[in-house]
Amino acid sequence: MTISELIWDGLELLAVGMGAVFVFLVILVICVMLMSKLAARLEVLWPSETVMETSPTGIPADHLAAISAAVHRYRSTHRPN
Repeated sequence: MTISELIWDGLELLAVGMGAVFVFLVILVICVMLMSKLAARLEVLWPSETVMETSPTGIPADHLAAISAAVHRYRSTHRPN
């Protein structure tokens, strides 16, 4: 084999490899788009759960309010001498 034949074989291998990756990525993008459309249609059948508001620590706001009220009540009835 001459050097030019080796270069052409390398370029063919390069084209086949890059082509295969390109085709795989195109199929992947199409599948993701189809799944997105399917999820949008299925959201009507199964609505998402309500999301609770959380504080910066991640504790739900109503839980934080209940804890604060309990601590306030405890401190108001148990004053240190």
